[in-house]
Amino acid sequence: MSKIHLKEEHLIVAIIALQSLYYAIANLYDGVLILYFACYMCGVFAYFLLLRRKPAIFATIIFVLLFAILYAVMINEGLWDFVFDGSSLYAFSTSKLTLLLFVHLPVLLLCLTKKLDYDCLVNAFYKWALPLLVLDILVVIVRIQRGINQLDYMTIAYQLLLWTAFCVIGAVKNQKKWPFFLVAVSSLLIITGGSRGAFICLICLFIMLYARWTFFGGHDGASKKLGVHAFLIILCLLLVINFNTIIEYLLTNVQIGSNNSRVLTMIQNEELLVSGDRLSIADEILPHLFDHIFGFGIFGDRFITNNEYYAHNLVLEILVQFGIVGLLICIYLVVLIVKSIKIVHRQQMLSAQLLLALSLMLIVKYMFSGSYLLSSEIMLSIGIMYNISTKSFDNS
Repeated sequence: MSKIHLKEEHLIVAIIALQSLYYAIANLYDGVLILYFACYMCGVFAYFLLLRRKPAIFATIIFVLLFAILYAVMINEGLWDFVFDGSSLYAFSTSKLTLLLFVHLPVLLLCLTKKLDYDCLVNAFYKWALPLLVLDILVVIVRIQRGINQLDYMTIAYQLLLWTAFCVIGAVKNQKKWPFFLVAVSSLLIITGGSRGAFICLICLFIMLYARWTFFGGHDGASKKLGVHAFLIILCLLLVINFNTIIEYLLTNVQIGSNNSRVLTMIQNEELLVSGDRLSIADEILPHLFDHIFGFGIFGDRFITNNEYYAHNLVLEILVQFGIVGLLICIYLVVLIVKSIKIVHRQQMLSAQLLLALSLMLIVKYMFSGSYLLSSEIMLSIGIMYNISTKSFDNS
């Protein structure tokens, strides 16, 4: 396998991993800004690769980006100052537009240049996941010791979720058992933490992986599988029967620092799937959905809400930003999802199946949390599904 064949995969992993490494170090010690500049260099190289291999696509993307930015600036007064600040090097490097163009978007672009080596991608993420998951666990422990329980709890939980997921798919791919000790610790911190979204996504990932090996796996060891399934069914029944008792016990005996678990409290109060904050944001945005036939432009949803909140829903965010074009984008995303599932099921390639499960988990996350304009993860998810759906699929 030639060195050039691996460049895209390693760049994708580096862009995502360096951001997480920056976050972990910043929480344990202090921010190391050079890690983000390394991300920017990877992003610039991604544009170079796209220009060299797909010049027509490169030119189209540059034109669409320029048009989208100009359109959004014309529609929304003050948007340029909101997304870009060139007053200093630090301000420039942390501007929303800079991060979008040179950190988040390049992850998607790297998935457009060629068919990815899915084995390489899973293994590279797995190698980064082991040290980063340890660092993220340490971040949670240190913050608890410092008495910082609520501040930025959501980012911490989603960092744990991301690298727990990469650790899981890497361990499954490489048939390793010991990393599941780290997975158990990080999962416990997610369950007893503050972000119900991370908890829901974690459950979704495990359900998808379990369903794949239960209903779509081979028939080897059928008796052993039957015993495992029977044990899990009995365990689930016992948990359901004693649900309230278990939750009350955990809330009484399990605490994060000086606070009870926000997730467990929401489960007990039957509020896990109900979010007044998200609904109030949607209520502000929905009446303006058809104000402009082509939407409010990128970041435009921030100028509809009173507090510059984003939509907290991938579909709603795309619709309000791009209008009728956004509707076509949403339909295309559904087609990508369906087509990707059909292809990986037919081809039975383990790495592609694992990456698709991860991508679907991230899609679930961005249906109630996060903004695609501020994330490399969702770009990876869409890029993987596009790559699976459109690139020639072979076993080499």
